[in-house]
Amino acid sequence: MLRQPTLDLLHELRLTGMAQAFEEQTAMPDIAELSFDDRLSLLLEREKTEREQRRYVRLKGHARLHLDATIEDINFKAPRGLDRSLILRLASGQWIRDGQTVLVSGATGSGKSYIACALGHQACRLGISTRYYRVSRLLDELTLARGDGSYPKVIQRLARMWLLILDDWGLASLSGQGRHDLLEVLDDRYARRGTLLASQVPVEHWHDVVGDPTFGDAILDRLLNNAHRITLKGGSMRRLYDSTKKLLNASRRCQRRLYEARSGEEVHVGAVAVGPAHGEGGATAEAEAVFAANARGQRLAHRLEELARSIRQGVCSAAPTPARKPGGSKGGGALPLPVPHTRGDRGLGLWAVKNSSSASGARSSC
Repeated sequence: MLRQPTLDLLHELRLTGMAQAFEEQTAMPDIAELSFDDRLSLLLEREKTEREQRRYVRLKGHARLHLDATIEDINFKAPRGLDRSLILRLASGQWIRDGQTVLVSGATGSGKSYIACALGHQACRLGISTRYYRVSRLLDELTLARGDGSYPKVIQRLARMWLLILDDWGLASLSGQGRHDLLEVLDDRYARRGTLLASQVPVEHWHDVVGDPTFGDAILDRLLNNAHRITLKGGSMRRLYDSTKKLLNASRRCQRRLYEARSGEEVHVGAVAVGPAHGEGGATAEAEAVFAANARGQRLAHRLEELARSIRQGVCSAAPTPARKPGGSKGGGALPLPVPHTRGDRGLGLWAVKNSSSASGARSSC
């Protein structure tokens, strides 16, 4: 069989997926055991997969999503009134094909933009054309298009887009031209294409955002009919994310110190000196004793609270603290330090280091 002419022909026909699969098949010593139908089926499946991947990359790049968010990464455990069943139903993309609307509202930092970008990312996975805009930038682009004569083309491009995401709706009242442009965009899309709006302004105050009762009725009538509403409650997810990130960084520092002790360096973890100077195999023995105290049954949130409490009490401070003198405070030792460790996908584990009567010296920072 002439392999190179076959490869050249596949590349000429732009069947790159089949060409790669054909090269891989020819390198397999036992490929002759498969029938012609099986080999052809594998080639076609590879070509289909490659085309879907290229389409996904192209759609995601054109969507210009503000955040790299996915449906799988949405936090449903945070107490903010997020309905998991509704999000999973929207993830199917049927609402986009039916020309419906999704309205996401909530306070600043509640996760509106993240959910909007996650649904946009899911639409790209499904092969649905998507575009993300902040409302202010969309209106600016329409104003520039009106000035250079490309306004009709921009309006037509927006009307053909299967999913249009409008973020930060209502941060400022609309101008007269802005009301007209927004009505043009929404009227072309009503009951034909999917539209997603994210706003920190409650829906009942959207009339005030539009600023004109006539335009307000026309715009809200096209938005509120056949709309799925997601109202988020609770505090800022950004604050929760930053706090969790700080705790995880502190846990990694503590874990690194423990591994240094296991490698032979003497380190003070809490009030326990861990290192080769404390008996034969002292580093490994102490480390294994710490590992054995893992509370695997506790939830991640409880573990993070314990670590945060310890950090606030100063057991994992940024600077070393002086050693306790003999006969000092009641209790005779420093507070135990919870030492974190990550084991596979079990999350963050905390180990409590017990006080040691033979320990002395300064505590090192974590």
